Amino acid sequence: MLQGLPDQHQSHQRTRIAFSHASGVHSKACSVPLTEPTVEIEPLRPAGTCQFLATINNIFGHVPINLRASTGLPFFAAESQQWMESCTGQKIDFDRLNLASVRTRHRSVHELGSTKEYFRHNVHPDLPDRSVVLSAFHEFISSAAHRHFPFLHPGLLPYTLETAYDQKVSEVSPDIASARACIFAFIPFSSFIIEGKPLCNGSELRGFIQEAQYLVSEILDGNATLDGIQALLMLSICRLGQISTMNSIEPMFTTSIRFIFILGGHLNLAAQETPALFQVHCRSLFWIAYVMDNEICLRTCRPPAICADYCDLTLPSESEIATEFCLPHLQIPYIQILPFLFPSDLRLASIQSKITKALHSPQAASKSDAELLKTIRELDDVVDGWHKSLQLPDDPSAFPAQGVMTRDEAFGSSFMLLVQYKYCIIAIHQMSTGCAAWIADPEALGIKLSLEVAANASRALLQQFLGAKAVFQLGGFW
Repeated sequence: MLQGLPDQHQSHQRTRIAFSHASGVHSKACSVPLTEPTVEIEPLRPAGTCQFLATINNIFGHVPINLRASTGLPFFAAESQQWMESCTGQKIDFDRLNLASVRTRHRSVHELGSTKEYFRHNVHPDLPDRSVVLSAFHEFISSAAHRHFPFLHPGLLPYTLETAYDQKVSEVSPDIASARACIFAFIPFSSFIIEGKPLCNGSELRGFIQEAQYLVSEILDGNATLDGIQALLMLSICRLGQISTMNSIEPMFTTSIRFIFILGGHLNLAAQETPALFQVHCRSLFWIAYVMDNEICLRTCRPPAICADYCDLTLPSESEIATEFCLPHLQIPYIQILPFLFPSDLRLASIQSKITKALHSPQAASKSDAELLKTIRELDDVVDGWHKSLQLPDDPSAFPAQGVMTRDEAFGSSFMLLVQYKYCIIAIHQMSTGCAAWIADPEALGIKLSLEVAANASRALLQQFLGAKAVFQLGGFW
């Protein structure tokens, strides 16, 4: 366990319960070789500070609408609010967590509807100078942000630049509007996700993101491209951190997923002897979208945009990881580094998908108390098994991360995996409030024990936050 942090696993284990078992069309593959980076990039250097997972740092309306308070009543019911305030002695701003309230009062200058109004008073910006794009890219690819969100591979970026700036289309970058949108979205995205002084001022960044949104209509009308996928995903991430209303994000996010399916990113590359860099990168974009989709679904109880039944979820191979992240020689075991790449551990995303389907689908609502408790126990075992399988460093100073990430970054990523572990335990066991027997009798033993697990996990999570304030002072997190 990480030094300085409480042993959350033990906190959870003390109240473990043992419930009894009560009764797309593939497009033509691009033939870009794996080793053709035509942009000179600086050697991978460790970031000066732990810059990690700077994305969704403020999701309004993330409390599931079907979540019940400990009285069995809906979370936002007036009685529930009064009960929680009487228990805590604090006046709680429930509207801040209520998606319906957020939608009516929280508007942003970056919403899609603002783009039309923006260009009534402002001219369309020119593309930033190439040197600005390359400087932003060098900083991005050398940071922790790139290991979590590997956009704009150095071997493919030259094609995007040629299409956007010189109108020289290629098989890799065949659409000018998509390439321009990708560049316009990347500059504000990199400024948003990486700490430090941005390369452009605030008004320029706003103009770039508005222009990227303006080009979305052309992306939607065109063919699926890597540039279009990356533009839509980067815009979605920026909007998640700034707007946080899913209704304005889902059109772009779901379109990026559809484009990924069209290009075959949902399929495993193992069957191909030498997959092209185009395909490796498209597969990485699929993993970004897959993790985001399942994390959002778990937090909001919204249906998933990706149907796992139509995807090959075979984890990326060591060669794919080395190719995508420009690591020709991995210096630490492959299985040890994988949980620290992409927005989160890919195996956890699959578990989150199971939690959402088993506890929040229409079929889950019709389960009997016995079936629901059995599901909760099984999911608890799955999450606990995943947590035990993680090879997290007990001491970050001993983590052999040379050439991959800084030790501070390894600490931050390990910390966030523990946060997600606790969050999953809480999300699973809170659903025992849906048992009819518990609503009728809050002292029902099996259900009460399940809620104690959720309560203990919540306390451990809060203790974890209080014990690692420095981690949160270094930047936002997923």
